[in-house]
Order: sequence, then C-alpha cells, then structure tokens
Amino acid sequence: MRELNAVLDVTADYCVIPKGDAYWLGYYEAANDDPVTPAGNTLDFISYDGYGKVALINVARVDMGSMTFRDVDFVAFELHQRMRFEALIGRSILQFTKLEFDYSLGELTIEEAPQRSVEE
Repeated sequence: MRELNAVLDVTADYCVIPKGDAYWLGYYEAANDDPVTPAGNTLDFISYDGYGKVALINVARVDMGSMTFRDVDFVAFELHQRMRFEALIGRSILQFTKLEFDYSLGELTIEEAPQRSVEE
C-alpha cells in the first residue's frame, strides 16, 4: 500500500501515478522510456513539457478514503517536482463518483455514485 498526495482534475481522461510507483506495484512497462521499442500499451500525450508517450496501466484496486475502485486505468508519468502533489485523480475514477462543491463553505464532498442500471 502506498499513500499519495493527489490533485483532482475533472478534465483529465486518466488518473496519473508516478513511474516509480507503477514499477514498484509490478507494472514494469511503466519504466520503459525507449522511443524505438515502446511498450505495447502506450498512449501519446501532450503536457507542459511537450509531446510524449506514457504507459497505460490498469490498477486492480484503488482506495480513496472509504471508497474502493477496481480495475482503474492510470498512466505512468512523472509530474513536475515543483508541484505539491504526486498523483492526479482523473475521470477514470471520477466517472464512478459524485462530486459536490459548496463554494460558500469551501468544501468538496466526494462519494461513490449510485450504480446506474442498464435499460434494455
């Protein structure tokens, strides 16, 4: 188990985890920086540093407070060290949550969204 400081980004398609942590969790393809023979599960991306490729990994279990999410897609990417967070929570988790922001109180509430039923 590893605890990370994270920022919430509702515009990010995927959650982001540092490459070293992804490697430590057993996702060895996250450490592959070879541009000639990239891992098969890579995505092209644009960041503050320009264009690049990142490893797309599927994390079996993610705990956020009392919530547990299974089979969550993450990308392995090193965020800039001057940022005060290590990871990013994007829509690959947020799609399963309900966010409520009370600006007057300065409070953000995150809870699991009720499961939607599939209508036939």
